[in-house]
Amino acid sequence: MRVQQNVQIVPLAKLLTVPVDMQTTVFVGSSQSSRYMDFMVTPRGYANKYAMHKDP
Repeated sequence: MRVQQNVQIVPLAKLLTVPVDMQTTVFVGSSQSSRYMDFMVTPRGYANKYAMHKDP
């Protein structure tokens, strides 16, 4: 974190309404992304990638 750092989570459609400059970093999520407190979280997707078998 830097002094005067500002974190905003906005929909991509509204990105043009947010002030950005050369110090701005933009992260683009997916349809699976969600907000957790002030963070954007995207699941890795392993749950549906591999068949999980329970021991008998």
